[in-house]
Amino acid sequence: MKTKTGAIVLAICGLLWAELTYAQSNDITGLFNSSAQLDFKKGERKGTAQHVIAKLKAMGHISAEPAGRMDYMDYYATNGKTTYSGLTVVVVEHEHMTDYAGCCVNPGLALVVAVNGTTQSLRGIASKLGCSVESPYDATEEKTAAPRLKRTPARQLARFRCQEMDANQAVRDAGHSQ
Repeated sequence: MKTKTGAIVLAICGLLWAELTYAQSNDITGLFNSSAQLDFKKGERKGTAQHVIAKLKAMGHISAEPAGRMDYMDYYATNGKTTYSGLTVVVVEHEHMTDYAGCCVNPGLALVVAVNGTTQSLRGIASKLGCSVESPYDATEEKTAAPRLKRTPARQLARFRCQEMDANQAVRDAGHSQ
């Protein structure tokens, strides 16, 4: 009897572990934060946007090619299961220059996330990383890349942005000059 009970307990633990591992593999918070973290004295981010995009592709969160591109911005629709700090990530944005399209490029990353209620915790994270939050967010450009956004009201979206202008503003706000 003990062996059968032990086997059942082990099976349940295995299922719980698999579910936990699956949930963690969909969470990009650590990956994103480790790259986006700003050194407020130097005005530089710890990692690169290219590294995050490559990892997201390798992990299956976004496709190999962007769903859309406008000016300097690549728009990647997520697989629908990707989360950041408990929020569903709908679009990953990567702004970078491949060809000169005119003024002005603002290199970095942004996440368009679905929100229900307050963005206070997201704003707290943004402040620590040297990023910004736009909420509510209309996501006009992103709607081409992710058609499911077309039916999502702006009040249910936020844009978590970690780009060069955000870093510059955070350094100024912290009282450090570059």
